[in-house]
Amino acid sequence: MLKQFYQASPRLIFAVLIAVVIARPLELKIFDKEIREQLGTRYLLDQQQRIVKVQAPSGSENQWSSRKEIPFKQKDRASLAISR
Repeated sequence: MLKQFYQASPRLIFAVLIAVVIARPLELKIFDKEIREQLGTRYLLDQQQRIVKVQAPSGSENQWSSRKEIPFKQKDRASLAISR
């Protein structure tokens, strides 16, 4: 019995390899429509997240530029006016 299994093992391995090689493309072809729908949905969600991220004001940068730089520039202008 064990001898027969050893003799059949290369055939079994080859059969499994062929099944995997043929099954994957066949599976992709069968579910092509569903796969494309999922990819399209994921792409649209990703693009929407990117748009929201770009359009949303980043709080730390806006606070820094509006609150810190303006008084600093006013101080510089005042010191320039005094030195002249």
